[in-house]
Amino acid sequence: MLPIYTSETLGKIETLFAKTYPDRSLIEEASQAAFHWINARFNQDTRILVVAGRGNNGSDAICVAAECQVAGFNCTLLSLQNPEKMGEAAANAYADFKQAEGKLAEEAQEDQHFDLIIDGLFGTGLNRAPQSEDAAIINWINAQHTPVLALDMPSGLDAATGVAFGASVQADWTLSFIGLKAGLLTGRDASNAGEIHLAALHIDAAI
Repeated sequence: MLPIYTSETLGKIETLFAKTYPDRSLIEEASQAAFHWINARFNQDTRILVVAGRGNNGSDAICVAAECQVAGFNCTLLSLQNPEKMGEAAANAYADFKQAEGKLAEEAQEDQHFDLIIDGLFGTGLNRAPQSEDAAIINWINAQHTPVLALDMPSGLDAATGVAFGASVQADWTLSFIGLKAGLLTGRDASNAGEIHLAALHIDAAI
């Protein structure tokens, strides 16, 4: 049986992992897992929009954008993070993305067309309804009728209950990191996760 974790348990696992393996980065390992998932299913002509929020899920998304762009995919990054305040992994990935001539978008626009959208706006830490700017991006994603891969959780969905706080991304696939979350499997809006895939990141073997 696959493990199902609460957000609190995941936080403890991540803290223990960081202390035990300071030379390993969960953000980088999660992004590599997401890249391999994408690379196995899409060709490099795929036009990808990566939406990155302000927290760790957004950092994952920035690293995914860099992995894909460097590998030859046609990527656009819509990031809500301040480049001057990014953590080390995200900052390095952001620089790699720009060096590989990835495109940066300041906002979601009606005339943009993509073959795949990667949702990295919110992860398991969300505990409230997305605010106006974030809700507008979620609603824009849902209006595109474009396949969506959610990183860890569909943005706006409660990881514990499977109930949307407000606006919530309606994903075609969710790639859950480390373990499954209850909100992906049960709750009124759990279907927003689409088809669920797991990237365990070798955490069980590591800790």
